[in-house]
Amino acid sequence: MLKFQDESGMWYQLPALGGQEPNYLETSGSAIMAYSLLKGVRLGFLPESYRAYGLKAFQGICDRYLKEKDGHLSLGGICLVAGLGPEDNRRRDGSFEYYMSEPIVEDDAKGVGPLLLAYTEMRRLDG
Repeated sequence: MLKFQDESGMWYQLPALGGQEPNYLETSGSAIMAYSLLKGVRLGFLPESYRAYGLKAFQGICDRYLKEKDGHLSLGGICLVAGLGPEDNRRRDGSFEYYMSEPIVEDDAKGVGPLLLAYTEMRRLDG
């Protein structure tokens, strides 16, 4: 996945098609990658050099999608839901058009949770 990491630090909703409109930098996948990289470094499964990729992902998410609204933080750029099948639901066919048709939302747990997990790993690495 590192070869698909955008210069912003994030990953596109469809990573191998980064930059193809209307593909977008997506928060939940990027946050889980940040968390996985940082935890992997902390536990010794990944080399220390991977820490930079996790930190870059975390910072990219914060720079692009973490905003303050009325004194509260809000996290955007989260795909509401996406998946494949079942066989009798042909709309979920795995096509580029399908993935781009899914709603992009704010403050969904699938994005907020992994970002908080990544943050806890950053704190643990500092300790």
